[in-house]
Amino acid sequence: LFSGMQVACAANISGVVFEDTNRNRKLDPGERGVPGVIVSNQQETVTTNRRGRYRLPVLDLLVASGQQSVTIAPEAGSERLRRHLGKKLTDERIVEFAADAVGRGLTDVRMYFMIGLPTEEPGDVDAIADRVESVRDAAVRARPEGAGAVTVSVNASVFAPKPGTPLAGAETPSAREVRSRLERLRSRLGPIDGVAFRMPSLD
Repeated sequence: LFSGMQVACAANISGVVFEDTNRNRKLDPGERGVPGVIVSNQQETVTTNRRGRYRLPVLDLLVASGQQSVTIAPEAGSERLRRHLGKKLTDERIVEFAADAVGRGLTDVRMYFMIGLPTEEPGDVDAIADRVESVRDAAVRARPEGAGAVTVSVNASVFAPKPGTPLAGAETPSAREVRSRLERLRSRLGPIDGVAFRMPSLD
């Protein structure tokens, strides 16, 4: 048996338990889901349905475990650049997920981005600030009455191509250009209340 999981800015972890007859860890045509399997993640237990599928509520698990923070890693600020990276994550989904998390009582939204990605333009850097501000606004609106203040923590790392990956040979901007883009991002994020930006070291 093998269990495949999927979670991408989702309120639930979904997956399927199936007979992995060729042991390639993928659900291939002809391989059957296994019903009645108990799947547990400490706080929650569910049973697979007749097709072997299950769903665990991620945000509910975080709240039940006493967590106060939730992490979102869009990597890029614009949908255009995320599509270029193969990430099917829309601006709308990012905002909805953050609002859902805060509405359930989480107060710290952590967002992770990368600077210097292939094909990145100044507008993509500005889009990071736009996404952060829209998340902050949605989180404030979703905050339950009497709950603590909401903080959006932004971390930006510098893209570095890794050997053996699809972007291994991608062109990257100079250190000077990367620094300029980071300063641009810091200046855009600075005026937004409730946002903390962590500037990466370029040494």
